[in-house]
Amino acid sequence: MKWTGNAAAIAEHHVFMRLLRAIFLPVTGVRDSTERVLQLLVGLVLYGVALAFMIRGGIGLAPWDVLAVGTAKHVPLGFGAVVVALSVVLLLLWVPLPPTLARGPATA
Repeated sequence: MKWTGNAAAIAEHHVFMRLLRAIFLPVTGVRDSTERVLQLLVGLVLYGVALAFMIRGGIGLAPWDVLAVGTAKHVPLGFGAVVVALSVVLLLLWVPLPPTLARGPATA
């Protein structure tokens, strides 16, 4: 059977299918990589703007962001630099930890 619909519905379906493909299929080629990096950067910018609004509005933050804001008040660095520095420190502290096997739902 052939799907029939108006042009707007067909275009919307095409965009939705491209989005699903971009999320679930592996990256193939330079164009896909560029598109993924662009999506990542746009998402990070939007996350940063939302976080800035939350800080300005005083509506509360996640624990990691509270740590970064508190640290930024005591060191001569901006909030973004403190977030990056704390992330690097945490990753460096995590590297030497031995891997542990945990009981998962299958063994419970």
